[in-house]
Amino acid sequence: AAAAAAAREAEDARHTLTAVRAEAEASERRWRTELERCTRAEAALQDERTRGAADVRTFRDAAAAANERERVARRAAEDARAELAALRPKLIVTQAELRRLALRSSNGAVSIGIPQQQLQSQSQSHSQPHSHSQPQPQPQPQPQSQPHAPIPPQSSAAE
Repeated sequence: AAAAAAAREAEDARHTLTAVRAEAEASERRWRTELERCTRAEAALQDERTRGAADVRTFRDAAAAANERERVARRAAEDARAELAALRPKLIVTQAELRRLALRSSNGAVSIGIPQQQLQSQSQSHSQPHSHSQPQPQPQPQPQSQPHAPIPPQSSAAE
């Protein structure tokens, strides 16, 4: 009877051991599955970090390039303003100078592209004070010995 009880006890222990072993294997499979899932999640997170870092670098590079373009554009604008300021004295030709040059020329108004009537009316309006008196006749230009005298070039202070 003692041997039979020991045999039953051994058989129960074997069944318990088999059940515990099966449970341990199932637990290990779940653990490995969870480990693989965590590993994939970690890899995805690392990929996302890498992409984020690349995006940050790209953004910083783009911002730096935009700042450089803005700096170059500002410098070009400053240079253009300085160049314009240097050229302005050469470019300023008053209406009085145009009229004087036109009157010196025998074909005056046509040679500079301003109708003679406009020149006369402008010179009258500029030579007379604003009043309601009768307009005085304007003297006609006298032909000179050199009808198309060359205009001397202006010297440049910047050169």
